[in-house]
Amino acid sequence: MKPKINLDLKRKSVPQLIELGNHIVASMTGNANFPTPHPALAAVTTAITTLQNADTAALGGGAALKSVMHQKQEVLNQLLTQLALYVEGIVNDPSVADANKEVMILSSGMQMKTLTHPQHHVFGVKHGSVSGSIDLRAEGIERGMHNWEYAMEPSMANGWHLAPATMQAHTTINGLTVGAQYSFRHRAVTKEGEQDWGQPLSIVVV
Repeated sequence: MKPKINLDLKRKSVPQLIELGNHIVASMTGNANFPTPHPALAAVTTAITTLQNADTAALGGGAALKSVMHQKQEVLNQLLTQLALYVEGIVNDPSVADANKEVMILSSGMQMKTLTHPQHHVFGVKHGSVSGSIDLRAEGIERGMHNWEYAMEPSMANGWHLAPATMQAHTTINGLTVGAQYSFRHRAVTKEGEQDWGQPLSIVVV
C-alpha cells in the first residue's frame, strides 16, 4: 500500500503551522532521502517568516491585516502540501522497500496518514463444494475490491497466480490439483490504495 502523509493543516493555528513548517525545513535540510525538495526549502522559509510578520501585525490591527495574515497562512499551507506530495513521490518509488517508507517520511518531519479503518486482516480458507475447489473469505470493506492469489507448494516454482478480483469479500478458486498443497493470500484495495498482502494460509486440496 502506498503511504499518504497527514499534515492536518486546516486544524492548526498559525503558531502551530509555523512550528510545523520550521520542523519540516530543519528535518529536510541536508536530508539525503530528499535531495531536491520541491518547492525549495528557501521558499518555505520565506513563507514562514512572512506569515510570522503578518500574524504579529494582525494582533489588534483590524480586519484588513487579519485578512492579509490569512492569505499568508494559505500560501504556507499550499507550499507544505506541495512538499508533502514531493515526499510521497520519493517514498512511493518502486525502488523503496516498504519497510523503509515510514522511516523516510518521519525523517522529513512529517507523519503518515492514519487510516480510518483498523488494519487487522481477517482471512480464511476451506474446501469448496466440488472436488478441486477452495473457498476463500476475507473481511468485508465499505468500498473497494478484493485481490486473491494462490500458489502450489512446496516449491512455489511457478510463483503466485492472481485470481479474478471481486467486489464481494469471498470467492472460489476452481480447477486445482487434488492432493496438492496450495497457499492462498488476500489483500483489499480501498480508496486509500492497495493494502499489503496478508499472511498466506495453506491447505491440501481434496
